[in-house]
Amino acid sequence: MPSRQDHLNLADHNQRVIDFLLTSPEPFPDWVTTVAFYKAVHLVEAVFESDGIGHSGDHKRRAALLKSERRYDMLSHHYRPLKNASEIARYLQAEEGTAYRTFTDFLPPEKVKTEILGHRLNQLEQSARKLLTSPKARSS
Repeated sequence: MPSRQDHLNLADHNQRVIDFLLTSPEPFPDWVTTVAFYKAVHLVEAVFESDGIGHSGDHKRRAALLKSERRYDMLSHHYRPLKNASEIARYLQAEEGTAYRTFTDFLPPEKVKTEILGHRLNQLEQSARKLLTSPKARSS
């Protein structure tokens, strides 16, 4: 199983992919959103490793674990919209069934920068970093 540091390394790798995609002359808001979600997955998994939970295994269990403890409230609060946006980016359909013709019908490129990256991912990362240094966290 990947260690806490392995997950943090993958989160950093995903950030480099996001940075690369943002320099492209053609916007790829769907891929930026998808990679942002997977960065969030690795940050959450790093927290779970630090807390002794280990690897969650799949999206459903991860979501349940995030809801299982108040400690994870802020992670869960920002993780859910990132997951939803990435599902729309990949499948053009929201969890509740709303369908879109294109991802930009759901979220224009400039809002991906402000809402997905600037708000949701940023807040999730700040929360994860705090949890990784809090007393419950252990080194791996």
